[in-house]
Amino acid sequence: MASDLEEGAVLSDVHIDVHPSNQKSHGEFTLTVFNFTVPQSDNNSSDSEDDSDSEEIREPEAKCLRTAEETVCVDEDGDLVLQRRKTNCTEMEVHIQHAMATPLDTVGLQVWRGALLMCDFILHNQDVFKSHSILELGGGVGLVSIVAGAVGASKVYCTDIGDRLLELCRENVSRNEHLFQPLSASDKKVVVKRLDWLEEEFQKVDETEKSCVKSLSEWTKADLEDLEKNVDIILAADVAYDNELTDGFFKSVFNLITCGQPKTLYVALERRYNFTLEDLDVTCKSYDHFRKCLCDLEGVYECIEESADSESSSQAKIQSSEWSKITESQKEEIGRKEHRAEPIRFLEVKSEQVSTDFPQYSDYTRVKELELWKVSSKFLSLDS
Repeated sequence: MASDLEEGAVLSDVHIDVHPSNQKSHGEFTLTVFNFTVPQSDNNSSDSEDDSDSEEIREPEAKCLRTAEETVCVDEDGDLVLQRRKTNCTEMEVHIQHAMATPLDTVGLQVWRGALLMCDFILHNQDVFKSHSILELGGGVGLVSIVAGAVGASKVYCTDIGDRLLELCRENVSRNEHLFQPLSASDKKVVVKRLDWLEEEFQKVDETEKSCVKSLSEWTKADLEDLEKNVDIILAADVAYDNELTDGFFKSVFNLITCGQPKTLYVALERRYNFTLEDLDVTCKSYDHFRKCLCDLEGVYECIEESADSESSSQAKIQSSEWSKITESQKEEIGRKEHRAEPIRFLEVKSEQVSTDFPQYSDYTRVKELELWKVSSKFLSLDS
């Protein structure tokens, strides 16, 4: 990666804590063994009072997740005191091939701390993810998706862009397939697909109606139907470093949560501070822009659906729907109307910061700048 370094490459801090024996150079890439201590899944459900409605994700979330506003233990310097790993655990090795340094536009070839934070979160809350269909946005080299598949997710779509990155991610998934419980020889637990947030419309990357696709990264019609009907969890780690990409990310998230069933989004990121000549101060502009987009996403939205042909694809129906954010007073006014020309739906979007005081299950430096956010969506009736 010498050429990258000469061009002002960026380097992840993850590998400072990796033992040299766990890394081997493979040409331009490095193969790293990430060791995870996996808690038994029944530990995560110990707080559950009953097993009713097991398919509903809202209930286990409410019982095992805490927000950042709740009590957190800190030391005398104000640093977070992490819980230690539990003893009744098993060891898991995840083998990931990746780059050690890249230009900013190909940072997805590296592993970053937000991905390891997300892996810890998944391992500590396995019952939230087990038997659910998951979509990861900006999956990079595939570490988070692989861990999600290893804890028992029914299906994981790991998405990103760039042929080189997607092929590397696909190789990493194949390298770790022994960690999954395969559905069948022909049905992969973790699949790698292309999804570009900067497309004019989300559906444009999904227009694959042919029975034979040109690339493994293309979406089949069956994939798209599964995405709309079954995916209820979206994951993203280390995606807030460029404002244009962040805008595209939230646009894609909105398109995803407004179709199919309600979805929950988890985002892990690290606040990165830089001194800028423009401000003559240390700022965190990428993080600030992420928080602004997150705040803008919250609220209640109204959808007026145009009529769609019964034989039209789900994507065509999505394209014919128009959503706009409304105020509570506007919602009440609409609710009082006795006659409407079009069917009306409402979507409520809320966000909250999740506490990161859960135990570490891998070796990395969990700095206080690491954060985890949860975005929940649900459809409302007019009288709700």
